[in-house]
Amino acid sequence: MKVYTIPVLSTNYAYLLVDPRTQVCAAVDPATPEAVLQKVQAHGLQLKMVLTTHHHSDHSGGNLALASLRPGLAIVGAKGGNVPGATQLLGDGEQLRLGSITITCVNTPYHTTSHACYLCTAPSGDPILFTGDALFLGGSGRCFTGDFSLMAASLGRL
Repeated sequence: MKVYTIPVLSTNYAYLLVDPRTQVCAAVDPATPEAVLQKVQAHGLQLKMVLTTHHHSDHSGGNLALASLRPGLAIVGAKGGNVPGATQLLGDGEQLRLGSITITCVNTPYHTTSHACYLCTAPSGDPILFTGDALFLGGSGRCFTGDFSLMAASLGRL
């Protein structure tokens, strides 16, 4: 697996998760579609899906534009969520594939009640966890629609 980091807005990041064997990729939290598509084109990748951790526009703001520019693009979010353009909703523990990469939905319902992280594993290499606004290098995200008991339980799972 390979990951490209894409700065978006003033304080966020989107990511490209790439299967190097097939050159297919998923955009994670693509708030700025132009920046995502530039990175896809620069590396000669084929964008197959969008993984959205939650519905806030600084994470999902590019979903509809990407869907209109790339017909058939899978837009993935968590069940019970309000992810713009969602074509597939995953429950906790449900999986999907991106080339040789297995992506598992991990519900973390405290920043928003439908927040999800995505655990990505491949036949070789370390797993990767995309955490959205659940977890940062310096701490955790704020509770907007969840509560602190949900926060503790969610962070305990990570």
